[in-house]
Amino acid sequence: MAIFEFNFFSMTKPFLLYRSSAGSGKTYTLTLEYLKLALKNPKSGYRQILAVTFTNKATQEMKERIVEVLERLSRLVKPGESLDDELMRHLDLDEEQLMLRARMTLLHILHGYGHFAVSTIDSFFQKVIRSFAREMDLQAKFDVEMDTDAVLEKLVDRIVEKVAEDLALRSWLIDYAEEQLLDGKSWDIRVGIKGLGKEIFQERFKAFRAVFQESVGQAGFLPELKGQISSVRQALIVEGKRQWLEAEDIRVRFGLEWTDFKGSSTSFAKKFGALGNAKFPFPEHTVTMHRDLPDAANWFTKKSPQENAIRNAHAAGLGELVHSWPEKVKVWNTYTSLQKNLNAFGVFRNLIVELRDLKDEEGILLISDVNDFLAEITRENEAPFLYEKIGNQYQHFLIDEFQDTSEFQWSSFKPLLENSLASGHTNLLVGDVKQSIYRWRGGKLELLLSEVQEQIHPDFVEVKNLSVNYRSLPDIIAFNNSVFEQLPRLMELGMERHYGLDPENKLSQAFAGVSQEVPEFKKDEPFKGKIHLEFAEKTSSDKSSEDENDEEEVELGALEKLPTLVMQLQDQGYALRDIAFLVRTNGQGAILADSFMEVQRTQIGTDYRFDVLSEESLFIDKSSAVKCVLGFLTYLSAPSDRVALKTLWQYYALVHGIPLSHELFFVRGLPVELQAKETELLQRQASFQQMPLLELVEQGLTFLGLTQKQQDLSYVSGFKEAVFDYVKKNRADLLGFLDWWELNKKKRTVKIPEDHDAMRILTIHKAKGLQFKVVVMPFMDWGIVSSGLQAPILWAPFEAENGMQTVVPLTHQSLLKDSHFAGAYDEEVRLSYLDSLNMLYVAFTRAEEAFYGFSTYSISKTKKEASPTRTGNLLYSLFSGGFQFGEESSSSWNAESLTFDWGQWPAVIPGDGEAPAHAPALRWECMDWKSKLQTKTYPWDFSSEGIRAREQRDFGVVIHDILAAAQGLEDALRLVKEYTFDGRWEADIAAQITLKLEQLFALPQVKSWFDPDFPTLTEQGILVPGGAQKRPDRILITKEAALVIDFKTGIKRDSHVVQVKEYMALVQTLTQLPVKGYLCYLEPTEIIAL
Repeated sequence: MAIFEFNFFSMTKPFLLYRSSAGSGKTYTLTLEYLKLALKNPKSGYRQILAVTFTNKATQEMKERIVEVLERLSRLVKPGESLDDELMRHLDLDEEQLMLRARMTLLHILHGYGHFAVSTIDSFFQKVIRSFAREMDLQAKFDVEMDTDAVLEKLVDRIVEKVAEDLALRSWLIDYAEEQLLDGKSWDIRVGIKGLGKEIFQERFKAFRAVFQESVGQAGFLPELKGQISSVRQALIVEGKRQWLEAEDIRVRFGLEWTDFKGSSTSFAKKFGALGNAKFPFPEHTVTMHRDLPDAANWFTKKSPQENAIRNAHAAGLGELVHSWPEKVKVWNTYTSLQKNLNAFGVFRNLIVELRDLKDEEGILLISDVNDFLAEITRENEAPFLYEKIGNQYQHFLIDEFQDTSEFQWSSFKPLLENSLASGHTNLLVGDVKQSIYRWRGGKLELLLSEVQEQIHPDFVEVKNLSVNYRSLPDIIAFNNSVFEQLPRLMELGMERHYGLDPENKLSQAFAGVSQEVPEFKKDEPFKGKIHLEFAEKTSSDKSSEDENDEEEVELGALEKLPTLVMQLQDQGYALRDIAFLVRTNGQGAILADSFMEVQRTQIGTDYRFDVLSEESLFIDKSSAVKCVLGFLTYLSAPSDRVALKTLWQYYALVHGIPLSHELFFVRGLPVELQAKETELLQRQASFQQMPLLELVEQGLTFLGLTQKQQDLSYVSGFKEAVFDYVKKNRADLLGFLDWWELNKKKRTVKIPEDHDAMRILTIHKAKGLQFKVVVMPFMDWGIVSSGLQAPILWAPFEAENGMQTVVPLTHQSLLKDSHFAGAYDEEVRLSYLDSLNMLYVAFTRAEEAFYGFSTYSISKTKKEASPTRTGNLLYSLFSGGFQFGEESSSSWNAESLTFDWGQWPAVIPGDGEAPAHAPALRWECMDWKSKLQTKTYPWDFSSEGIRAREQRDFGVVIHDILAAAQGLEDALRLVKEYTFDGRWEADIAAQITLKLEQLFALPQVKSWFDPDFPTLTEQGILVPGGAQKRPDRILITKEAALVIDFKTGIKRDSHVVQVKEYMALVQTLTQLPVKGYLCYLEPTEIIAL
C-alpha cells in the first residue's frame, strides 16, 4: 500500500492520538494543533484542514476560539504564554514573524470563510452526499430529514392503510394483536411496531442489513421461520409432558412421593411435577442443583428410609431426565426469545419497503442514512476523486470527541486518513473513552481504546495523554480520582456476583490511568473545593432489576432539599448561572423545572431567586398562554366543539386573572367578564377562519391580549417559531397544524439565551463538554441494565435447525442469559455497566468548585446487602465502605445521617464581577399587513406623452450601463457595436445611442471623467458597518482630490443628492482626500456639482 511511503525516520509521527480526560485542555490542544497547520501557509493552509466536532455548539466554539487567538496574535504575541511559545518553537518564528503570519492567516480566513472547514461530522458527510447526489440517484433538491420519529409515524400509518390489500401483512398484524391481548397488553399494535421499527435507523441493525435482506427477501422465508419456531417450542412441550409421564411412572414403580427426596416439601424432586408446563416445560437448574445432583447420594438424606428406592429411581431414569434439562432449557429460552419479537419482525420488511418508497416520493434523505452512503462512496472511489467532487483538497483531518464516533463513520473517514498519512500529512484524533455516553447512537469506544491503533500502522501513531485538569479545584480532582479508581472494580465485582459473568476487565481497562494531576497554579488555592453527598434508604422489593420496568424514579426527598441548597449557594456568593442540575432523563428535568417554578411563585418578596433554564424541560405546551392560543385555534377549526371553547376561556381567565367560577364551566354559561369577549369572537369568527395560518396566530395573540399582557412571552415566541417551522415544510392549513402539533408538542421547548442568569437543568448527555462552578445531581440512582419497555433490542445471527440463516431481533432480558444468545446478553450487561460508569464520570467531572449529589439505595431483605444492579446502591457501598481520597477524608462519612461531606467554604466566594445581562425590551405587537399596502404613484401615464417619457428613461438606462462599463469614448462605441452584433437592439437604435454618446463626450467635464491618467474605480462596492454596500458609478482619484460621479436616469429626486453625498463622505474617509461630487442626468443631459 502507498501508505508505507512515509519516512519512518522522521522525528514526528503524522498521526497524533490524544487521550484527553475531563478538563484537560482539549479545546486548547485542538486550537494549538490547528494553528500549527494553518500558520504554515497563511494563504491556503486553512483550506486544507478539516476539523470535525460532535455538535454544532462545539463547532461554533472552536471557530470562535481559532479566530480569537489569531486576532490576538496578529496584535500581540506574549512570550511566556504556552500557546505562543509552542507556535514559535514549532514554526521556528520570532515574535514579529508570528504576528505577521497570524495577521495574514486571519485575513485569508475572513475573506474565504466558506472554506474555513470546522464542522460536525454529519455536516461534512452531508456535503459529500450532495456532491454525489446524481451518482446516488437522489433528487437534485433532496432534503435531509432529521426527525426519524416523524418518519416512523408515517411508515406505521402507511402499513396500517395497506392491511386491506395485503393479505400476508394482515395475517401478521392479526397474529400480533392476538399475541398482545394474550399477554395482557393493548391491542394497539402501533406501539410495538414503532418500538421495533426504530431499529431501521440504528447502526446496530445496519451492520446486519445485508444478511437480513438476503434471508427475508426469499419467498416464504418468514412464514417458514415462524413455523420452525412454533414447531420447536411445541416439540419441547410434548417432550416435557413425556418426561413427566416417565417420571411419574418411575416414582410410582418404586413407591415414592416427591417429598421423600432430599428437601421434603421444598425438594428439587417436586420440579418433576412441573414438566410439560406450556410456559416453561423444563425446570431451570439452580446453582445448588447444578452442583449436587450429578451424585445420587445427594438425592436423599443420610437417615432416609427410602435410600434404596431413591437410588433405584435415579438409576431407572430420573437422573438422566434431570441431566437433560439444562440443554432443553437453553433451547426453550432461545426459541422463546425469538418468538417475542417475531410478529413485529414479520412487519419489519414492510417497514423497510415503505421507507424506501417514502424517501423516493418525498425526496428526502434520512440523517441516519448519511453514514451508509458515505461508506459506500469512500469504498468505491479513490480519495482524490472524492475531493474533486466536494471542491476541496483536505490534507489534514482533526477529529474531536472520537470516542463517540461510530463504526460506520470511522469506516468512511479511514480511507481519507490513510490517503493523508500516505502523503506524510499530520492528522489528529482527540477523545476520552471515559466520556463515551452515546452508544445508543452508534458510538463505539473500542475504536479509541484499541482498534484504531490496531488498524493504523504503529509507526504512524503517536499517543499522547492529557493528564492535567485545568477545570476543577484540587479537592474535586482528588475526589474524582479516587472515586473512579475504585468504582470500576466495584462494578465488575457486582457483575460477577449478580450476573455470574466475566466482566473481562472492560471497565478497569477503560478507566486505566484515570487519575489526573492538579496544575501548579491551583495547588495553593485557599479554597480547594466542596463535596457533599446524601443517601436515603428505600424499601427493597427483592425483585431482580431484570423483572422490573426500569422507569427512573424521582425522590421527593431530594426535591424538598434543593430550594434550601440553592439559597445556601446564593448566600455563598454564587450567581444562578454558576449552578447546574444534571439529570438522566428529560422527564426528571421537567419535574425539577416545575418544582423550582413553584418555589419561585411562593418566594415572591424574598431576595432569593430560583430561575431555571432548560431546553429539555421547559416545554412550550405547559404555558397557559400557549394553551389559550391552542384553545382559540381548536375552536376555529371546529366551532361546534364546546370543549375547545371552554378550554379557551379557562386559560384566558387564568392569564388575565379572572376568577374561575362555576359559570365558566356551564355548557351555556359564561362569567360576565368574558361575555363581551365571546361576542367579539363570534362576530369576527368568519374573518378569522379565512386568514392564513401565520396571520391567524398573530391576530389571535392580539385578540386574546397576550402580547399586551406580556406573560409567558418566551413560550409564545417558541409557539410562533413552531408554527413557522410547520409552514416551511407543510401546507399552511389549520387542521394540519393541529394534528402536527399533537405529534410534536413534546419536542418543542423554550429557547433561552445562554447568558441568561438562571440555573441550568440539563441531561448528562447535554452537559458533556460543559463546566459549571457548582454541579448538583438530585437523582444519582438509576437501574444499570435496562429492562421492560426500556430494554434495548439486540440483533444477533441465527441459524435454525433446518439450516436457515438470518439475523433476528432480541429483547434484552434475563431469559437470554441461559440461551444460545448468552454471549450477546453478557456483552450488553458489560456495556450497560460501562455506560453508567461513564455517565457518572461525565456528571462528576463537570464541577469546577463544588459537587452535590442525592441518591437512594436499598438493602435486600434476604441477602442483607445493596444489590449492584443500581448506581445508587453501588455509590452507597463505595462511600459507606471506608472511602478515602485524602488523609482525613475517611472521617467525612457520617453513618447516622448517611452523608459524605468534605471541604470548608471560605468566608466569601469571589464572584466574576459581571452583572447579569438584561435583554432590551422587545416589541411584540403585530401590525395588520393590509395597513401597509399603498397605491404607488407612477410618474407617467399611458398617453403618447407618457409612453415617450418611458422610452426616454429606458434609453437613459442603456446609456448608463455602457458608461459604467466603458473606459472612454472609443471603448463605449466598441461596446455599442458588440451589443448590436449580439442582437440587443436594432441598427437604428444603435445609431441613436452612438449619437448620444458622442454628444456626452463632447462635454469637457464628461471627457475629463474618463481620463486614463487617473486611477478609476467603476461600480466598486464599499462595505459599510452592518454589512450593507454602497456602489458609486465612478470614482476618480488624483493626488489632490477624489471625484465621485453617479449617472442617473428618469426624473430628478432629492434622494439622489443625499445618496451622492453619502458616497462622498465614504470616499473621503477611505482616501483622506478632498472629495467633489457630480450628478449626471442622462436623458435629458444635465450635470449638477455637489
